[in-house]
Amino acid sequence: MSTRECQQNIRVAVRCRYGQTGSGKTFTMTGERSDKLRYEWETDPLAGIIPRALSHLFETLQSNEINAITSEELLRIGKLHLVDLAGSENVGRSGAVEKRAREAGSINQSLLTLGRVITSLVEHAPHIPYRESKLTRLLQDSLGGRTKTSIIATISPAMTSLEETLSTLDYAHRAKNIENRPEINARLNKTDLVKGYNEELERLRRDLEAARTKNGIFVNEENYQMLQSQLAQQRIRIW
Repeated sequence: MSTRECQQNIRVAVRCRYGQTGSGKTFTMTGERSDKLRYEWETDPLAGIIPRALSHLFETLQSNEINAITSEELLRIGKLHLVDLAGSENVGRSGAVEKRAREAGSINQSLLTLGRVITSLVEHAPHIPYRESKLTRLLQDSLGGRTKTSIIATISPAMTSLEETLSTLDYAHRAKNIENRPEINARLNKTDLVKGYNEELERLRRDLEAARTKNGIFVNEENYQMLQSQLAQQRIRIW
């Protein structure tokens, strides 16, 4: 699916890059730095994902502006997340020391949590550890949710990177077995859109009030019942 199709047809689209440093993750995202005035975005292999996304975004904004002139009141709102995950290097072999080593350790911890989330989803575990890492919390809807997600795993041909290459391939092999259920990006009028935002605000207010009046983190009873209903529906789909 192209970037434009993700923006126009899917409510939330996510593209992730994963692999060791030097294997092409960032190049895939940003493309080649060039003095060319204009890329052929759809065909030029040197045009990265981010420049293509920006090009399509401005084309979409221009199209929406034309529709506004013709008094088109329906709205289509979508999200496109471009995620460049950190490298999957072995800290000991990377040569990182002190602060850089601590940063690399924290990054690897987040990636390990992401790996556990992927394994739990593939094995249909009753509990998915999304909240054990900020990374997995941010990517929660991208993994087993309602998004269209693509993952590009980049590897190095060097024999010295064999361990990282095998780890990256194993990561990608497990991730491709996750089943998402993308939703078509519906066209809404402004009244329905504002109504949805108001309902979300009210739900958050109820949870906030429940947390303020108790010792700990609590969920409003009505919201809890809603979550239980959603969980039951997910179990039916899985089994």
